Amino acid sequence: MRQKIAVLLAVVLALAGTLSAFAADGLEVTYLNGTVKAITENAQATLETTSAEALQLQAGQSRVPIPYKEVTTYEYREENRFRLGVLPTIAVTLLKARSKRHFVTIGWKDESGSAQTATFETTKDRAEGLIKVLDARAPQVCTSGKRHVNGD
Repeated sequence: MRQKIAVLLAVVLALAGTLSAFAADGLEVTYLNGTVKAITENAQATLETTSAEALQLQAGQSRVPIPYKEVTTYEYREENRFRLGVLPTIAVTLLKARSKRHFVTIGWKDESGSAQTATFETTKDRAEGLIKVLDARAPQVCTSGKRHVNGD
């Protein structure tokens, strides 16, 4: 009987964790910098991708729409977290993988026609997911407008 209760409890906890992951309203990012005046630099923010019309950037009480049809450019790049010399790089690489930072920069025009830009830092999976959303919902961005840059 105790085993059945333990298994039931484990299943309930697993489902609760899954549901809380689905309850998240969007991708968690850090707004590093850009032209969005309503949001301060290095602010924790959320990018909601559920709307078919616009990407919603929200940080605190500020909410900024980024219309997919107005996106002009986007870029994903990764950089090493720390810059090392040749010998330290070899030593660290032999011991463990170097940590990376993942950035997505989006450029668009706001409702007044002014060019806007925002740079976000997030995890690799979230950055790649955001790029796939932009690929699907902002097809007007030509191949030269989107880049994947490996920074070393």
